[in-house]
Amino acid sequence: MIHHGHAITVQMLEGGIAECCFHLQHAILHELNDIQAALAAIKANTSIQGLVVSFQPHSSETNDNNKPYDELLQQEKTDLSTWLEQANQVFNQLEDLTVPKVAILQQSTFDIALEIALCCEYRVMDQHSTLRLTQHQHGIMPYLGGMIRLPRIIGLDHAIDALIYTNSYTATDALDIGLIDAKVAHDDVFPAALKLMQWAIGDSSWSNKQNNKKHALAFRPVEKAMLLYARKEQILADFPIQHMPTGKILLDALLDTIDLDRTEAYDVIQNAMLHVLDSPTRHAVHGLSEAKSIYQQHLPSTRPFQTLAWLGEGYNHYLEHLFVQQPQLNLIIQAPSAQIKLRYAEFAAQWAQQYSIEELTTRLQRIDIANDHASIAHADVIFDTDVSDLPSKLSVLYGLDKAATPTYIVTLHAHQSINALASASHHPIHLIGTYFFHDFYHPQLVEVVCHDKTSAQTLEDALQFIQQLGHTPLIVKDRKGRFIHRVLSAYFFAFNQLIDEGISAPYIDQLLEDFGWTQGPAALADQIGIETCLTFQEQLQAKHTEQVSCFKTLYDADRLGQNNLKGFYAYQSTNQGSFIRSKDSEVADLLPQAESNAQISAQSIIDRLMIALCNEVLHSVSDQTVSYATDADLAAVLAFGFPKHLGGPCRYVEHYGLREYIALCNTYAHLGAHYHAPNWLHDVVEAQTSLFQEHVL
Repeated sequence: MIHHGHAITVQMLEGGIAECCFHLQHAILHELNDIQAALAAIKANTSIQGLVVSFQPHSSETNDNNKPYDELLQQEKTDLSTWLEQANQVFNQLEDLTVPKVAILQQSTFDIALEIALCCEYRVMDQHSTLRLTQHQHGIMPYLGGMIRLPRIIGLDHAIDALIYTNSYTATDALDIGLIDAKVAHDDVFPAALKLMQWAIGDSSWSNKQNNKKHALAFRPVEKAMLLYARKEQILADFPIQHMPTGKILLDALLDTIDLDRTEAYDVIQNAMLHVLDSPTRHAVHGLSEAKSIYQQHLPSTRPFQTLAWLGEGYNHYLEHLFVQQPQLNLIIQAPSAQIKLRYAEFAAQWAQQYSIEELTTRLQRIDIANDHASIAHADVIFDTDVSDLPSKLSVLYGLDKAATPTYIVTLHAHQSINALASASHHPIHLIGTYFFHDFYHPQLVEVVCHDKTSAQTLEDALQFIQQLGHTPLIVKDRKGRFIHRVLSAYFFAFNQLIDEGISAPYIDQLLEDFGWTQGPAALADQIGIETCLTFQEQLQAKHTEQVSCFKTLYDADRLGQNNLKGFYAYQSTNQGSFIRSKDSEVADLLPQAESNAQISAQSIIDRLMIALCNEVLHSVSDQTVSYATDADLAAVLAFGFPKHLGGPCRYVEHYGLREYIALCNTYAHLGAHYHAPNWLHDVVEAQTSLFQEHVL
């Protein structure tokens, strides 16, 4: 053994070849000293003629590729600069070893593992593996090697695509652009790397690859100018600077380094990284990453889901999607016989065009029919899609109580109470509710509604099941409106006020979308459905005494949103299942119209909508409808299209400044209770604490 440390081991194989195996259990921030010691041992061993670089399983991948950056964020700026310089020296030492190096890439490889692989002259990849670069859209940027080495390995044009757009490569894709030198079967990766190394030891051309990564890129002036102008215009159009400045910072740094050698390029990249890592966007997105990681902890389960019982006639259009995306699931359907026959016919017709007869038969054999509740007793999870009235649900629940006690997940209307169902159940610990926001098919937010007797195992099963369907769960208390509808009620109240004042819906949407929202309130209402919006607004009128009317006006005019292709906008459906919206002159005749949208400033419109939504989110966290500010932020981004670069409502308020936010609320307090800052926010200001500090909300 040449070196044995907690982050890296080096051992001699045969024929002058040594293996350097990384087993990074922590961020590389903590491992630099061990890696430097290993490199010193390699240099001191003159019998080493070539180095195979490998990674222990899971040391090249992680559930959260933001974690290395999260640790960097905790460093003071001077310490961060020192660490970046030390990391650069370590990578350079690896790259400058006077022997050829072959990296073995298996599983999903990114961040530090990919950084290390770029220091090698050759890369051999498992044909089923992927390479992933850090996504700059999340407010972060690749480490030094991705910025300096990548364009010198695959060329500037491919590097721009990799760093700005693609982010993920299959083995075939990586081979096509020259990012790897060979793709092989899983069992052949190590033998192929040894064979390549034996060749490299006898051929000095490997040093050309090493030297190319140290020098400036060769470009003719005209060629360089044309490439840079075209790509820069394209990127700035795709990633607006005001929302995701990291894209421009990354591009500018990349372009500034192409005429520089490795040492000079490092200074440019380091300054860019310091700027990005300390940016508000990065801190905001860090909060969203933190919220997602909480739910990822629930993915492991004591028992894998293999059989799903599907009850009722709801969400029929989702069954095909579920079957294609989750091929390991066996499905038991319990519904009226006519409905089951229709589903079989739909499956057969849709799949006959995609699969062979044998494969189609195999897929259909995974569907069983249940004629009674006893037939579903062996299912891992029972999913009740029936969103009928409470008496009907109680009847189904009574039948299930007699036959089965698996985890029983019921879908709820926004106004239905899981506590009412639990009180009638003989086995309430197995019961939990779900609410799928605005469209079951889309992988958006799902409210997971617990009652007082829901067991921890049932909650874990439900969280895993929701994620297995491709959705993100949000644990909420069983309160009126819960989270989604009570927050939307406040948001749509502010929107309706603006409509009543004559501001046009398309103008409001344009302002919000320019501000960074995925879509404005009018487009969101059309997507949810005008009738749904009207229903939950009316149900929450006991809390909000102000009249909300624009949804009623559209509903009475049979403008129901995307459901019937007309709402605040007119819609045209596409073959891909999406909608193209356009302005509709009929809406102007139905809703109040001011002489000019300019009677209220654009900033005031944005402020009013943001305040109403943010205040209700703060209230929902303080009364524990949702448990944490991070959860509420994640929910607002997924459910409402809140700007990702702001990190969510709570993060937005805190970054705005709590004292300044209270003053902003006071400016609009005359418009109603929705604009009043929560009273307890003054206490947070006086205590100089954070909304994200435990027990503050």
